[in-house]
Amino acid sequence: MELLGTLFGFLWTVVSFFLGIIWWVLSFLFFPLFVLGIIAVFALRFAYQTPILKPYVERFFTRLGEKGLHGARSLLQLLTLYPLALLVRYIWFSIWREVVNLFWRPKWTAWERARRRPQKQDS
Repeated sequence: MELLGTLFGFLWTVVSFFLGIIWWVLSFLFFPLFVLGIIAVFALRFAYQTPILKPYVERFFTRLGEKGLHGARSLLQLLTLYPLALLVRYIWFSIWREVVNLFWRPKWTAWERARRRPQKQDS
């Protein structure tokens, strides 16, 4: 039961960490850029009011959106695949450690081992 609680706590920590990162990126990076982009489009439409500008703006924002999707895809791979591999290794090590601890306990404690260690003599 203790192992289950530890695993749940670890998973909750990882999930809340990534949700916090996503929230930070959305609220402090993408949202202000999104608002500035909308304001810029309205300002350009108001300033020029010609149909010549519309295809340029559409082409520009289409390219910008494609670049943003490519960057988001790369960022998503970076944020999911590598930490996922580390997470699997951590879980595997935790399970292995619990199995070893079920069948083997050291006959000494850390304090006893430290006391038995010879003290260094200052020269």
